[in-house]
Amino acid sequence: MKNAGSARYIHSDTNVALHQDKTSVPGTAEEADGFGSSLAGDANQFAVGSPGEAIGTDEGAGGVAVFNPNKLDADNMPTPMFGLDQDLDTFSGGPRPATPSVRPSP
Repeated sequence: MKNAGSARYIHSDTNVALHQDKTSVPGTAEEADGFGSSLAGDANQFAVGSPGEAIGTDEGAGGVAVFNPNKLDADNMPTPMFGLDQDLDTFSGGPRPATPSVRPSP
């Protein structure tokens, strides 16, 4: 799938790919998601952005997946904690499609 994206978690002897095709990772892998386009974190959690993530029918609305690097699963993948997007009740408004200047390039 073109530009769905991925990120790598590398720590000590652990080197695993993170992507939305893994069942526990928030979001759905779709073309132009750009999963892994942005990263942020500290010793207790890290976030992986997917600026092109479709939320419902709004393509390019974007999303974030948050992981716990201190708890690895059987595949040595950091445990997904939660996903965030503008379609959650805790966010005002709703998902909006990205403007052409913000969407990841195909």
